[in-house]
Amino acid sequence: MNKAVIIPAVKKNVAFYDDLIKKMAGQSLIERAINKAKEIGAFTISLTGHLSGKLGSISDLSICIPSDDTPRIQESHILIGHIICQLIEEGMFPK
Repeated sequence: MNKAVIIPAVKKNVAFYDDLIKKMAGQSLIERAINKAKEIGAFTISLTGHLSGKLGSISDLSICIPSDDTPRIQESHILIGHIICQLIEEGMFPK
């Protein structure tokens, strides 16, 4: 299953995943979340495996792990998620 990490482009455009999911109808949940995030001006990033499909094409940035081995893809996604969180924290709370 593809997962999306939604990150605000600027601090005022915070996209909370649960809020985005509750307000949508019609498309797949992830596709609707990406589209809703874009509506509020958020920059979207998708984390996928080797077949990024539509998710990769509708996200502002698609990080595709070139593997079809699910455990390796998930391990990579965890590492990337930690790196993204660290970069956001460093940007929001500079030393």
